[in-house]
Amino acid sequence: MSGLFKNDYIIKEQPSPTQEIIQKGIDKETLNKLLERIKEGDLPTKIRTLQILNEKIKLTDIEQRKRFLEEGLEILLENLFDENQRIQELTLRVLESLIKGISLSANASLKIFETISIPRILENDFVFLQLVNTFKALKFIKPHPSILNYLTEMTLSRDDRVRVLGTWGLWRFLNSTRDIRSTEILEGILSKIPSLLESDDETVVEVTLELIKEIATRYQDSGEIIKRSFAWIKAMKEIEKSGSWLIRSELKRTINYLIEVIREYYRMRINESFRVLEDLIQEERYEDAMTLAGIIGNEDIIKWVSQKIKENKREKEKGIEGLLRLVSGPKYLNIHPDLTEKTIYIPRLSYLTIRKKTVENDGNADSKFELNKMKKDLSNLMTKLRSSDRAEIIDALWELYELSNEINSQNVEEFKLFVPELLRIFSSTNNEWVVDKTAKILAKILSILPNSQENINDIAKFLFLEDKHRMRALIFFKYYLKNKWDKNAWELILKYLPRLLTKKKTAIWTLGIIEIIIDTIPSDETERLWELTTILKDLNSKVPEIVERRIKILIEEINKKLKDPRNIRINVKSE
Repeated sequence: MSGLFKNDYIIKEQPSPTQEIIQKGIDKETLNKLLERIKEGDLPTKIRTLQILNEKIKLTDIEQRKRFLEEGLEILLENLFDENQRIQELTLRVLESLIKGISLSANASLKIFETISIPRILENDFVFLQLVNTFKALKFIKPHPSILNYLTEMTLSRDDRVRVLGTWGLWRFLNSTRDIRSTEILEGILSKIPSLLESDDETVVEVTLELIKEIATRYQDSGEIIKRSFAWIKAMKEIEKSGSWLIRSELKRTINYLIEVIREYYRMRINESFRVLEDLIQEERYEDAMTLAGIIGNEDIIKWVSQKIKENKREKEKGIEGLLRLVSGPKYLNIHPDLTEKTIYIPRLSYLTIRKKTVENDGNADSKFELNKMKKDLSNLMTKLRSSDRAEIIDALWELYELSNEINSQNVEEFKLFVPELLRIFSSTNNEWVVDKTAKILAKILSILPNSQENINDIAKFLFLEDKHRMRALIFFKYYLKNKWDKNAWELILKYLPRLLTKKKTAIWTLGIIEIIIDTIPSDETERLWELTTILKDLNSKVPEIVERRIKILIEEINKKLKDPRNIRINVKSE
């Protein structure tokens, strides 16, 4: 009981200083007491004072909060550097309560931005996410140039968390002011989204997804933002393939939300949807055209797009004489009838045509082929591969891909005859699916086939060409080196490493190849990793930011590999 009995009366204890503060409003004297305890008090005092402050601020009016910001902001921001997470947590809650509903002055804004631009503060996920919430509530009194300049600087940071906070800050600046450069600011925000989506930090990706939804909601009547949303969906689909289950779930929700926004926009603007689809078809972006038609979900539009694609392909083919065997790979041939479901529609391979299996595996052979029995069927498969009917070629590739899992040293000679035809298709098609499947089949055959160096060298020649052709070689080598360690192939990659890593598009696949090498290189070959480390260190400052971070991680992995006692013994022995 908090009272004392004396002469049958309850005599109340004198209130403690903390209780006095709770009972009083925040006048100047009380504010100074609170700030002194936050700055000078021991850990329990600081924690209790911050708790009281958070409770009191929620009950104060805007003018009192503005006064507190002027007097106490710097002390609060200093607490963000405290090693005690509870202090950090309570400070962030106080900061969020203070800022809510207030238009910040330029001075207060810059103090906050300067503090949170220090990456060390943002390393803790809780602190980072709490600051994201704070940034979502930002308002500014007027479009002061210094605020805009500082936020823009933040978006150029080498730290992804600082960059995404800066981008959110720009978004709030755009929404709370009437700056004459609003179009320029919006474009700046939109330009940052693709690289933020590609961040290795999934928390940054998650925060970016929230921003995307806000932008799509605010500008749901803007044709330009709708087009951007469609591009974002494509990027998210790629990220979804390799992300953790948690980020995949967030990506799926955002994709579904954007699909609804896009669908609603084009259903209300049918004529515009036809113009956009026509442009996609003329640019030979058939897959995008079919995907967009599937999102809109109008049966007449889908039929129209299908017909237009066929007509456009026929016109292109007429203009190409003497190249009867050119394979550009059909994007889509027939349209799946059920487009009522509200998800992105991308026809599956099985919808392209009715597949007739050429090679039948009777199930009794298990992993072995009854080669004599199959020779005729393999011959028919080659006929389909050489066909001028693109659907036949797709079928043949699909069957070869399924069979490639069964290729081994006993039956590889039977598949050798496919190599020239597969190389022809690999070098001539622009269809990503065809490139990928052909690369996998070739990688399996050539990794087992003796004396395949000449073919490997032919594929390596693509590394001399422009980026889209280099990609073919990189896709092949990623699969090939996963199947087999080949020092000659690795030396080819090593030779072109500087050129491949300085461009973002080729860098991602090249880094994937390096990861495979680190994992699969034989113990007696690990000394080769010293040369790789030297090249990576030299390149570290010359590559895109996202690549630089991956390179640092790879160098750490290589060092671990080289420190492995088994590898040390082998390297010493070889010396």
